Amino acid sequence: MANQVADESEALKNQIRELQLQLELLQLRSRFGIQRLAGSDEDIRFHTRFATFKHFLAFWKLVEPAANTKMVRITNAKASSASSSDSSQPTTTKLPPIDELLLFLMHLSPNTTTDKTDRILTTGLQTLHSMAYLS
Repeated sequence: MANQVADESEALKNQIRELQLQLELLQLRSRFGIQRLAGSDEDIRFHTRFATFKHFLAFWKLVEPAANTKMVRITNAKASSASSSDSSQPTTTKLPPIDELLLFLMHLSPNTTTDKTDRILTTGLQTLHSMAYLS
């Protein structure tokens, strides 16, 4: 009887481990971000038009300082009012800046448009514009 309980317990533990691995895999697949594409140069090329992941990271290293210091975020309120130039209140985002760049490049590549990507696109364009004039 004790052996049967121990065997069932071990089988259930193995099943839990398998289900946890499946859950991690599903979460990784559903998560948006550069880590999702990091293992495939083909995916990087398709979504960003960079030849490899290393090329994407090299570009990111060039623009990262400006992305963290000079980027102006566009919100619905700021987008609707051109006269609003108050950038004293920092806005938060759920995406890290590198993932915003990825989303921006994905938006440019297949020409998909949504409100969220349009806002990030506008932010990215304004950042690139300000970098061109501030450098």
